[in-house]
Parts: sequence; C-alpha cells; structure tokens
Amino acid sequence: CVARCAMFLRDAASKLAKEHATRDRTARERARAKEDENARVERMRLEREEALRVERAARRREMEEASRRRAAQRETYGASVSYSADLAAEASRAAEARGIRARKDDKAQLPSAARDALGVERSGRAFFRIERGSRVTHVGVLDYGDVRERAIGLPIKVMRALGADASGSFADGEDATVRATYVTLPLGTRMTLKPKKNDFARDFLSMDGADGDVREVLERVMMGRSCATVGDEIVVEDGPRPPYELVVTAVEPSVVHSDDEEEENEDGMVVDGAPVAMKRAHPAAVSLLETDVEVDLEPSDEYDEVIRRERRRKEEFEAAKAKLAEREVQKTKDIELRQANIAALKASIKPESPDDASGDASPIAKVRFSLPNGRVTTRRFATDGSRTTQDIYDYVRSMDDDLFDIEFDLVSRGGASVSASAANVEASAHMETFFVKKRT
Repeated sequence: CVARCAMFLRDAASKLAKEHATRDRTARERARAKEDENARVERMRLEREEALRVERAARRREMEEASRRRAAQRETYGASVSYSADLAAEASRAAEARGIRARKDDKAQLPSAARDALGVERSGRAFFRIERGSRVTHVGVLDYGDVRERAIGLPIKVMRALGADASGSFADGEDATVRATYVTLPLGTRMTLKPKKNDFARDFLSMDGADGDVREVLERVMMGRSCATVGDEIVVEDGPRPPYELVVTAVEPSVVHSDDEEEENEDGMVVDGAPVAMKRAHPAAVSLLETDVEVDLEPSDEYDEVIRRERRRKEEFEAAKAKLAEREVQKTKDIELRQANIAALKASIKPESPDDASGDASPIAKVRFSLPNGRVTTRRFATDGSRTTQDIYDYVRSMDDDLFDIEFDLVSRGGASVSASAANVEASAHMETFFVKKRT
C-alpha cells in the first residue's frame, strides 16, 4: 500500500511539473508574441513618421521651386504689373476672318485698357485667366482695342468652355460677364489628355502605325492653341470622321495659383496670410508657345465606366456569394437546431408502458397510428391522469420528422378529432385507432 501511495505521489508530482512547464512555456510564448507585436507597431509608427517627413520635404522643395519660378516670371514680366477686370464676353471669329491658322483656337481680343495696364513690352505674349462662375480657362492675345470697352472677344471654343452653346451664345437670361486676369504661365513640358469615348482609341490606336498618326493629329491640334488648362476640352477633327472630344487632365509643370498667389507653408497655411482654404485655387495651366510638349493619353471615360461597372458587378457578385454562404450557414444551423430539438423530443418520450396492467400498474391505453408517410405503428400509453393526450401527440411527432414543426390532428375511425389539450385518453380493452391528418 505504501509503495502504491508513493508511486501515486510521484506520478502526481510529475504531472504537476509538466503542467507548470507547459504554463511557463505558454507564458513565454505569449510574452514573445506581445513583444513582437509591440515591435511591429513601433516599426509601423516609425515608417509612418519617416514617410510623413519625406512627404513634407518633397512638398517643401516643390513650394521652393514654385516660388523660384514665380520670382523668375516676376523678374521677366514685372512684379508690379497686374490687370483684372469684369468684361462682357462676346463670340469672336476675328482670327478665322484674318486667315490665322496657328494658335487661333484660344486667341482673345481685349480692350485697350488691358494693353495700357501691361505696357507694350509685355502685351504681345500675355496670357489671361478667364473665369465665369466655376468655369476657368486661359487665353492668349489676338489684339487689343478692336472690341468695345468693358468687353472681350473670345473664340467659339473658348466660349463653349465657359458654358456657351455651339454658336458661342449663352442661354437667355444667363450672365455673359467674365473676369479676365493677367497671369504668367510656365512653359509646358507634358500634358495628359483623356478621351471621353472609346472611339478615339478604336479609330486611332488599333490601326497600323497608330502612334505616328495619333502624334500627328495631336500636334496639329496643339498648334491651334497657345495655352492649356486642366479641365479644357479639346476637339480633334480628322477628315470625315466625327469629332473626338478629349479633356486635359494634367499639365507639367503643375503650378496651381490662388487669387493672391501667396506662398504656402508645409502645414497648408499661407505665409503672412489666411489659410489656403480661404482662397480660391485655380486649375494649373501652361504655355504651349515655343516649347516641346509631350502628350500622354489616359483611358477614356467610357473605358473607366466599363471598369467601374465591372468592379461593381464583381462586388455585387461577391456580396451575393457571401450572402448565399451566410444563408447556407444559417440553413445548416437551423437544420442542426431542428435535429437537436427532434432528438430532445424523442429523448423526452416516456418509455412504453408494459402490456401487463395487473397489480399496481397504471391502466393502459393501446393506440394504433396511421401516419401520413404510410407507416402504421402501435404503442401502449399509461393513463395515469398526467398528460396522456400530450404524450400521444409528442410520440407521433417523434415518429415522423415532417410532423415536428407543423400542426396536425388525430382523427378516430368515427371521425372525431382529439386535440393535444383534450382530456386524457382513457384505458380500454380494445385498441384505439387514430389517423394523423395534417392541417391545411
């Protein structure tokens, strides 16, 4: 006995030591995992701080470069020169009437007051920002003084960019006033165009020698303009084909001017001024005069819409698949719950009463059941005054799963129905027969 007790104590001690070792190992693993997670979080924080520092440094360099460009432009054109006026926009075909072919699409006729403000030495290659509501574009100069004072003559394409119809007229009741502001534009080096429809890519980019053909067409179009503004719509006309509409989506260098052109610091505030959010920023624009501009093409708006539709279709498909999977999971849970309830019901059925009703045994009721599935079964029930009728209903439900969660009636041969809440079935020497009828 002592030996057995000693052996038991040794086993218990060994088991306890193993449990302690397992707990210690688990605790060490958790501690290492926590340390690794903390190190990962710290590494991510440092990476974010470094990325922010690099971004701020790049932004600071961009602002310094923009400041240098503006300083150079002021030195060339004169920092004190300015002109801004509200003028009545009028459609002008003066460039076409004079037979001008180069740079005619955006050459404006300005009042003599603009020339007087700029001076003769600056008026020839001046650029003006033209604003009408939220619409903004830029123009070069065709001439000064050939329009009435307080008016500006704009080519049809510029008028359309400002919201006019194909004839260059605004709708009745619409204000034709625009604001013309003298600006200096950097020489463009790159421009990105986005076709509105797929037919441009289909007609040009799918043919042999397409690159050269597209380059020739775009160069011809660019020769018709003196400047380009992000948001400008460019119409490409090529022989018998219908015109193609492209939108300028980006230009380089991309210098965005605000109304007062104050410099911005790295936190998004302007030096010695109000926050940039309080000022109106204008789209970037570049000069196309005497410069080589590289033109890039983006996928068309129609292509983007096709991609968006395809993305939405995939998202909807994935959502429907996830919903279907969720329904299948719920269906499986419902089936498992139903089967568990059926099993619980079967387990709750009282054992069948013995056939011998002598002695102290409770009186017996013998019942035959005809089930909807064609099965016929018999069983004995004790009529001890507890809940014989309910026991009979539960038994019938346990014999046919289809009856578990539906309503049904027990109908005797004589046509009488016995409900679950009826009085107990009484003992009888003969066998009672019930037909199970589903309720409709």
